[in-house]
Amino acid sequence: MTGGLTPTQFSTLFRLREVRGPVSQNALGRMAGMDAATTKGVVTRLIARGLIRLKDCEDKRRHLLSTTQAAAICWTNSCRKCAPSPRQRWRPFRRRNRQPSLPC
Repeated sequence: MTGGLTPTQFSTLFRLREVRGPVSQNALGRMAGMDAATTKGVVTRLIARGLIRLKDCEDKRRHLLSTTQAAAICWTNSCRKCAPSPRQRWRPFRRRNRQPSLPC
C-alpha cells in the first residue's frame, strides 16, 4: 500500500475519517470489521506513527480515537497515488474501444 500503510491501516483511517469525530476503539473495530486484538494492534501502530490520537476520558477503559493533521496529509498522499489516471484506466482496452459508449 502507498504511504507505508497496510490495507488494514488504510481501512481503519478511512473509517475514522468517515465518522469525523472521536470514536471508541471498540466501535472503530466494528466499523472496519476487525476483532478486538487486531484493532488494538492497528491502533497502536497508527498512534506510534502519529496518525491517530488517543483522547483521555473519564473512563480509562474506554479509548476515544481521532485522526491527526499528519493523518490528513498521509491520507491525501495515499489517495493521490491510488487513484488511476484516465489514461491508466483505459489502457487495457484496444484503441478503438477506448471511447465510452453512451446508450441512446
